[in-house]
Amino acid sequence: QLNYQKQFGDINLRSSFRYLFEDIDDELFDASSSTFQTEGVETLGQGTTNISVGSALFKEKTQNFFLTADVDWKDKIILGGLIRTDRSSLFGENNRDQIFYRGSLAYRLGEDLDYDWIDELKLRASYGTAGLRPLFGDIFETFSVSQSGISPFQVGNPDLRSPEIGEFEAGIDFNFLGKYRFSFTYADSKTKDALITVPLSGAVPGSRQVQNVGETEYTSFEVALSGTPVSNDNFSWDFGITASTTENKYGSLGGVAPFNRIFPATLFDPAPALNIFRVEEGQPY
Repeated sequence: QLNYQKQFGDINLRSSFRYLFEDIDDELFDASSSTFQTEGVETLGQGTTNISVGSALFKEKTQNFFLTADVDWKDKIILGGLIRTDRSSLFGENNRDQIFYRGSLAYRLGEDLDYDWIDELKLRASYGTAGLRPLFGDIFETFSVSQSGISPFQVGNPDLRSPEIGEFEAGIDFNFLGKYRFSFTYADSKTKDALITVPLSGAVPGSRQVQNVGETEYTSFEVALSGTPVSNDNFSWDFGITASTTENKYGSLGGVAPFNRIFPATLFDPAPALNIFRVEEGQPY
């Protein structure tokens, strides 16, 4: 990581450049059985029912570049920015590189108000984009193997890329009387090219494919109040109250017909309690 800091009169500049490389190599094994033949002998080979053996191998490589800059004038007006590039083996070979960004603005209004009871009064707003890596295996063609033979299961997708999550956030922070803190935050987020496992027709060799076809929407409001009404050498009283509301839904399925999404049992969760979800425009997710 490289850092740079410089002051130009009343203007302060802080910036940094970072590089991150990840090389993940995971190998997992799992075995279980029950109803042991001999009491007190708890080796897996003694089990006669629920015999299960599983293994998995994951390899992932990712590299990221980050460039950030923050500028403030008299510690009153604050600007911030970030540019980030992601390259991951989890993306399809035709979309290995993704670029994201963020910008923010804050105005410490309290610096221009001459009231002793106001400790901090700040207005803030920001907009930024972020991504979400596909799961390992989402880009690959996979097959189902059974005693009756081998059959295509998932169709590979070399064009698979990260969804783009764009979020606007605005709010106010208000500290007063040296002991109370109030904040209000509004957030509106939209995700383009969301990752959805789409069921396929029988005309293709495979029953499903992970695609960038969906759009999701997220809106939230949050109000928080906290403080320390009483504080002395023998006693202190702190309190905090938070209220929030959130709405999220599918905005678009990119022309894909509504369907039920089933999450199968996995090595990590062999018996999920809830595994069926409705995927439909206008419905929550």
